[in-house]
Amino acid sequence: MNLEKIKMHLRVTHSFEDELIQEYMEWAENDVIASVSLSPDVDKEYLKGNMQYKKAVVMLTSFYFENRLTITDKKHTELPYGVLDSIQKLRGDPQLEVAGNVD
Repeated sequence: MNLEKIKMHLRVTHSFEDELIQEYMEWAENDVIASVSLSPDVDKEYLKGNMQYKKAVVMLTSFYFENRLTITDKKHTELPYGVLDSIQKLRGDPQLEVAGNVD
């Protein structure tokens, strides 16, 4: 995923939090990959081009970023439905099964 694209989604126009956003993005990528396949041989390049993967990473990164404070004026919510929806669709992707999905 691209940091600038994530920042556009978050509506962040400065670079003060780039390192933090990058770290959340890496967490999200790892979480999505781990949720889709247990195989170390999963085709990460295929995933990075997949719209469901991108959607899940963007939404999960946003969730981490927006819920990072212990005190906030926003109502805390559960993980967005779209993340689980995308992960479920990726789990059923035959291209990933060929890449080494472990049942």
